[in-house]
Amino acid sequence: MLRIHHKFVLFVLFMLVALSLSACQPVTREPQVQSAPASAPEVFVEGAPVRLAVGLAIGPDDNLYVSTQWIRHVLVLDPESGEIIKRYGPEEGIDIPADLAFGPDGSLYAGLYPGFDGDAILRLAPDGTVTGMPLPPIIWPVMTTEDGRLFAGLLIENDMIVELDPDLQTPPRSLVSNGVFIHLREGPDGMIYTIKWFDGEIVRFDPDAPETVETVATGLTLPFNLAFDSQGQLYIIMGVDDATDAVARLDLTTGEPEILATVHSLLYGLAIDSKDRIFVSSVDDGAIFEVLKDGNIRMVSPGGMTLPSDVEVIERPDGESLFLADWGAWQEYDTATGELRSSRHGTWWPGTLTNPDTIAPFGDNLLLASSENQQIQIWDPVQQQEVLLIDQPGVDNAIGFAGAIVATSFESKDVVSIDPAAPEQQTVLAADLAYPLGLAADAGNLYVGDFLAGQILQVVADSVTLDSPKLIAEGLQGPEGMALTGDGRLLVVESGANRLSIVDLASGQVSTLIPELGILNDVPRSRPQHYFFNGVDVSPSGMLYVTADEPNVIYRLPLPPK
Repeated sequence: MLRIHHKFVLFVLFMLVALSLSACQPVTREPQVQSAPASAPEVFVEGAPVRLAVGLAIGPDDNLYVSTQWIRHVLVLDPESGEIIKRYGPEEGIDIPADLAFGPDGSLYAGLYPGFDGDAILRLAPDGTVTGMPLPPIIWPVMTTEDGRLFAGLLIENDMIVELDPDLQTPPRSLVSNGVFIHLREGPDGMIYTIKWFDGEIVRFDPDAPETVETVATGLTLPFNLAFDSQGQLYIIMGVDDATDAVARLDLTTGEPEILATVHSLLYGLAIDSKDRIFVSSVDDGAIFEVLKDGNIRMVSPGGMTLPSDVEVIERPDGESLFLADWGAWQEYDTATGELRSSRHGTWWPGTLTNPDTIAPFGDNLLLASSENQQIQIWDPVQQQEVLLIDQPGVDNAIGFAGAIVATSFESKDVVSIDPAAPEQQTVLAADLAYPLGLAADAGNLYVGDFLAGQILQVVADSVTLDSPKLIAEGLQGPEGMALTGDGRLLVVESGANRLSIVDLASGQVSTLIPELGILNDVPRSRPQHYFFNGVDVSPSGMLYVTADEPNVIYRLPLPPK
């Protein structure tokens, strides 16, 4: 990800990691998986109805069409009630959709970033026929004109705007280059209007004479999307500060924006219907809302948790809090009531929140690791600001241990200890693992889960780093989140088996606590092999909490006795 910030970017493409042999000694007997008696889990937090809402378009039926990128669906919403009327998913050929546009014949075009077979433009015709055309990466904006012409924008290394055959039969034609063009719209003058994101500009050009590009507005703060109403008025999404985005009306004569409404979270989609109603989507919390003419907001579909990853229960003077890493945000919930206590959503700004996969306490701060951005971040939740940012290739988990940051990497296949005062000073604790992912520790012991080898390994015992990691258990299927229970057991999310298990650290016996957890497991090529992280933790009061990203919930249940 570029440091400007993250959610749009989604630019880091990961190499799939080859399965390699563990350096640890095998044991002669594989622990038998048993069922452990446990109460049925209850839903502690239920997420938003719409998740990772990146693309937004108005259909011929005047309904809202929303692309939910990593959830791999295009949802059709009633703009009045927010009811989900229909879902288009992989069974209809939709896969990792980004921006959306409708042709005059009712065809839905979607940029697939990145699809399982690479970036592409997909066309879903009114009769249900699906066609597609591969494109160089990274595709983002898609646009159609009133007369049916089709345009798309390619970002970063292929930075250009192209025109495509609406039937996706002939190769694309390059029009304009060098701008990191984020979104495209046809103006009332027949010109194509686009945002040069990094430059803070809106420009326009004649698609039949693209050599002449005219600047419409400059000096804008992180403009991201734009749309015209039926009167030719231009509306944009732009940044306000490091925690706020806005919907603004842009004066085409002066190039000056007039802010209509501000929202705390990252805004993505912008669409205007046949009645000139303005709709916006937020990728951070999945909210879909209408911006009214007086600047007020009418909620169409409520926001909330979108992609629950790691959890950590932390005691406070006034009670326990559960902290959640939630794709583009962290959330703090009161464990007694389930109410949201605090949160932070990422924005486009430098120094703001990275996309957290995992979350852990680090003194009075939070320690976040992002496999997408390949970063470790220390965040002050009181001052709401970044304390430290470390670029760490291949990082997928980080916790605090013995005053240092301990991190795993699927790229270097090791576990390292990082001095936060001198992040360049890193000590390898364990090397030559297949795919280190899960981490758990107490005062003197450190454990790692090897996702591909299916093993739980002890790296540090009684504050001494072992010459070779000790094999605790094997035969697990894709261990991810881990947590010590304090009574000689280890909770493990087995994503490959879609269950929550518990491991006896002395015998290596594995027992099942939740047999059908609900874990996303289809891996796009731009995600690491563990796809998304699912975490687990135990509270001081003896309740365990575990995330399930497929149903978009956090479960809790009492820890069963040993």
